Amino acid sequence: MYLEKYHCGNRSKKSLFSAPIAAGYNINRFDLRIVNRLSLKYKLVHSSEQTSSMFYPRDVLDIMNLVFYWFENINLKSYTLDNIREYLGISKDGAHDALKDVKDCANILIRFLRLHRKLGEKISFKDSFINGN
Repeated sequence: MYLEKYHCGNRSKKSLFSAPIAAGYNINRFDLRIVNRLSLKYKLVHSSEQTSSMFYPRDVLDIMNLVFYWFENINLKSYTLDNIREYLGISKDGAHDALKDVKDCANILIRFLRLHRKLGEKISFKDSFINGN
C-alpha cells in the first residue's frame, strides 16, 4: 500500500529520501536478499546501484545486531528470534507467521530505540577524547 501510493507508484514524489528504512530480525542475511532479487526482476531498483528502490539504500536496522551488542554477556542457547522472544517474555504463540514476526520485531526495535534515547540523554560525548581516555 505505502509503496504503491507514496513511493514506487507515485514517480513524482519518489526519491531516496522518501523510501522507508528496512528493519527486521536478521534482515541483512535473509529478507533483503529476497527483496533485492525480486526488485531486480520487477525493475524496482536504484539506477546507479542496482539495489532495491523499495528501501532507503544506505541504512538498515538489523535487530539481530542490537541483540548481539546488548546480550554479549547473557548466556542464550542461540540468537534465534524464538529464543529472543522467550528471553524477553514475548509469547511465541503464532510464531513464524509473517505478521506476528513483524509485530514482535517492531516492538523489540521500539524498546531498543527508547533505551538508546534514554541513555543518550545521560551521556555526553563532547570533548570525551581530549585527555586521551
